[in-house]
Amino acid sequence: MTISITFFISLIAVVSFVDMPLWAKILIGVGGFVQLITAALISFRIEQKAGYYECQHCHHKYIPTYAQSNLAMHIGRKKIYEMP
Repeated sequence: MTISITFFISLIAVVSFVDMPLWAKILIGVGGFVQLITAALISFRIEQKAGYYECQHCHHKYIPTYAQSNLAMHIGRKKIYEMP
């Protein structure tokens, strides 16, 4: 994600300071934004598939869905899921 964010910021800087037609600026900006969103969704997918949560008492393995993983509340570096 760091590389994607850096790439997006550099694209915005280029669009801001280089003299080019408006359609080219819009095309570059939209392309950079699409690339950024795609990288974020892939990163979320990797994070969702990286592990599971196991109950300490009954040893039930809870694997969150993609939507649950993306919508889970973050506290620091931890995610808080509502158990089904």
